[in-house]
Amino acid sequence: RHTDNVTMLVSSLRQDYDYTGDLDYLKANITRARKGVNFLMQAYDADRGLIRSDYLVGHDSDKSTGKYVTDNASSLGNGYWDISFMPEYDFHTNTYFYMALSDLAYLEGVLEREGNVDKAAATILTANRDCVRGTSAYNYNSASLSALADTVKEALQADKNDSTHTGFWDAEKGRFVAGYSEKEGRWYDYGYVAWNMEAAYYGVATEEQSKLIMD
Repeated sequence: RHTDNVTMLVSSLRQDYDYTGDLDYLKANITRARKGVNFLMQAYDADRGLIRSDYLVGHDSDKSTGKYVTDNASSLGNGYWDISFMPEYDFHTNTYFYMALSDLAYLEGVLEREGNVDKAAATILTANRDCVRGTSAYNYNSASLSALADTVKEALQADKNDSTHTGFWDAEKGRFVAGYSEKEGRWYDYGYVAWNMEAAYYGVATEEQSKLIMD
């Protein structure tokens, strides 16, 4: 239920290769990373350039139904922050999505230079955002993943817009917010020091945004 588990797997493989330079280990595990990103793309909304979290069971971003008292949890957050309410398009989830795309793009670049691994094994049996079951082939390379990562970053960096309910950057406060909840009808912003620090560290924030976050 948590996209963070997938993104951290991909990024850990990048960090492992950076540290060890073990090409055989990378080749042995790249299919797992590819399958992970392939799954994440089932939750991707190309119109917004972001993952929509309510693709995942329990991440419906709806606190009004009271379903949390039943066996089927609702309004779940993500990863370590699973108790925190998150809107449909949330900043934290998509920061880690950006990180995974960037790291997998790097690894694909390594394999394109050093001898690729067959991508057919990364085909997954899944269901898309419309709950249509089928298979999804992995057709990405370093260039397409980098371009996708740039699209996600651009959406994350955008100023919050009260009309379209897009964007995450609050210029007045000098920090990123969690996002706009369509069901709650409001922006969610409780400071989010950790998420803003990560935005600066992972390169999601622009230089100007990073300076304002630190201020």
